[in-house]
Amino acid sequence: RRPRVSIAMVFEAVLEKILQRYLGEYVAGIDRKNLQLAVWKGHIIMKNLRLKKSALDFLKLPLEIKTGYVKELEMQVPWRSLSTSPVHVRLRGVYVYATMTPISTTTEAKTTRFIKQQKIKEAEMLKDMKLQETLFNKIIANLRVTIE
Repeated sequence: RRPRVSIAMVFEAVLEKILQRYLGEYVAGIDRKNLQLAVWKGHIIMKNLRLKKSALDFLKLPLEIKTGYVKELEMQVPWRSLSTSPVHVRLRGVYVYATMTPISTTTEAKTTRFIKQQKIKEAEMLKDMKLQETLFNKIIANLRVTIE
């Protein structure tokens, strides 16, 4: 006898992949074990996410993250009215300890690494974008972020 797979379980797996794709370059710890979901209510909570060392690289600044974390990331997604209602993202307990790095040694390497990562990410995203594009665009268009 096969184990039962509910729609909620499938949805959780898809949501985990989406969160990993869009937040995974900034934080570690996105997995189903860490997701607290009220899926159909659109309430998502992740706790104790670790900032990746490369989380600020997109800023192209001479900074190196030594340690950092987000104590809680909470999302409220209005599934029934995505095109008209905002998606709320609340970050609680954000801590970042970063140091300055010498400009001459890191800027060029970081820029090159960032460009390579962006090209790889763009190629991967193009594969899956058709199905997720409409939903994602609606979410981003109505996104509201609060950092506490």
